[in-house]
Amino acid sequence: MLDFIKLRTYNQELINRVFLHPDFVECITKTYYYYSKYQKEINKKLQLDFHKINDTNEFNYVDVCISPHYHFNNYLHNGNDLTPENCIKSIFEILYYLQIKSYELDELKVVNLEVGVNIIPETDVKELINGIYYSKKTPFMVYNSKIPYNRRTEEKVSEYKIIKTYAKGLQCHERQQYEVDINTFRFEVKTKKHRKIKSLGITTAKDLLNIAKYPRLAEEVINEWQNVLLINLTPDLTTLRRDEIQFIKQSVKFDFWNDLITKKHRNTVRNNKNKYYNILKGKNNLHHLIKLQIIDKIYQLLNCANSPQETTINKGILKIKETDLNTIKGENAQLEQTNRLCLVTGLRIDMQRKNSVYLSNTGLLWYFKNDIKTFLQLQNRFLTSDKRKLKIIEQIYYIAHNIRNTKTNEYHNRNKFVERNYNVNQLQFTFT
Repeated sequence: MLDFIKLRTYNQELINRVFLHPDFVECITKTYYYYSKYQKEINKKLQLDFHKINDTNEFNYVDVCISPHYHFNNYLHNGNDLTPENCIKSIFEILYYLQIKSYELDELKVVNLEVGVNIIPETDVKELINGIYYSKKTPFMVYNSKIPYNRRTEEKVSEYKIIKTYAKGLQCHERQQYEVDINTFRFEVKTKKHRKIKSLGITTAKDLLNIAKYPRLAEEVINEWQNVLLINLTPDLTTLRRDEIQFIKQSVKFDFWNDLITKKHRNTVRNNKNKYYNILKGKNNLHHLIKLQIIDKIYQLLNCANSPQETTINKGILKIKETDLNTIKGENAQLEQTNRLCLVTGLRIDMQRKNSVYLSNTGLLWYFKNDIKTFLQLQNRFLTSDKRKLKIIEQIYYIAHNIRNTKTNEYHNRNKFVERNYNVNQLQFTFT
């Protein structure tokens, strides 16, 4: 799941220790203010960026840049699946190799994080990539003409997040014949600010070794896919009405959406987007099909989180004692007993991030796996009979949505009533 992680520490003892690591060599720095080293065998997939203090040769912090998914595959590719458990093993081995002690994990603040998932869509991956236009109001761009099927959102638009889409199968086959399906599609969310990462329940390296943190990261991937505008460039129009055909043909053009986003109200954009997806049903609605595949893949990965798998971890570089690995097997998945309760259901939400107040996808997945009786009660309370026929992971999405709306709709509807009927200076009474 985790593809790239940047860990920052100001601990001078730790900085000096990694600086003197014998397997790292100097490399070209990104700016004058940095001095960089990378591992001599795997280059930039394991790099140390030391930030200089003014013009001196001393450093005030170091960024430790690691790639757990690549590590899992002997630093060859990230085109296959990585379960949370194998991701944790990879991170643990890398940090152990860097001579970072377990009591120093909280000294490493997570300042950059990439989480992604690979799927094999039924549609051609090239056509799929070409039809990805926007994430909310941010356009996807091709930054390297030599890699046309590698698109991401503009970096300048968002200070804290970049959404990436790859034809990962093509990329792997161009370099070498790995065991990766040529039509593999990778969707990735890069979070660049510590404040945003903290909202996902991740603060330091210690959190990355906690298996209970991973459902929230998976939820972020699903949520970001919801924001993506994906156009079917070759839709089947045979069953559509004339006005629908005209609208769909307009919608294929990037300029149509660009004009809406730059010139119209956001409600107009949302309404047109919903209209587009509602007209294209079944196999015509590529966005929905990809969403289902992403949800299914994430559910599979989370379901395998506590089951050991055969791995290809790079034992030639990192040598870990079995007793050290045992410290991360299942022990970190225990719930923190804080007695936090959902404001709507009254159920425990200890398994969710600390600032959450409603039962979310993370908590619902926990109840499905650990307390099926409670989950079925939630299912009956918050889902219609039609929604109960969906796949479990989709049911979870709609249950969380309806729980949140139970409270927020009540609040917003009351406020709108007050605005319509009462003067702001009029004496009002609050009834509970």
